Amino acid sequence: MGGGVAHCRPLKRGRACGLWRQPPRRFCSDGASDDARFEAVSGEGRVISLAVSDRSLHPGWAESIAFAASVVELEEGLRVVAATELDPCAIAVGLRVERRGDDFALVWARPGASDAQAPAGRS
Repeated sequence: MGGGVAHCRPLKRGRACGLWRQPPRRFCSDGASDDARFEAVSGEGRVISLAVSDRSLHPGWAESIAFAASVVELEEGLRVVAATELDPCAIAVGLRVERRGDDFALVWARPGASDAQAPAGRS
C-alpha cells in the first residue's frame, strides 16, 4: 500500500479552521461554516483504542468471529474507526497500521511495515 497520497481516500477538512470532519458532514462543528474540501491523508497511524467482539449481530460477520475494531489516530491527527482481519491477539494500543483497500464505507487496517509482527507481550 505504501501510504502515498494517490492511494488514500480523501477526508473532509474545513478551509478556514483546518478541522477535519470525520465522518464528513456539511457544516463545521466549530464555526458552522460549510466551506470545506476533501484532502488526501496518508492512511498511516497508530491504534489508540480497540474492542474485540466475540459475537455478531449480523449474519454477514458470523464467520469472522472473533474480530477487532479499533480507533486509529492518523498521522494528520484525525481519528477513524477501522476494522481488521488480524487475529485480535495480534493487535495492541500503539500498533502502527496503514489503510488497505478501497472500501469507501469501512476503513480496513493492516500492520504497518515497521510493525509486521505481533506486539511484545501478546501471544
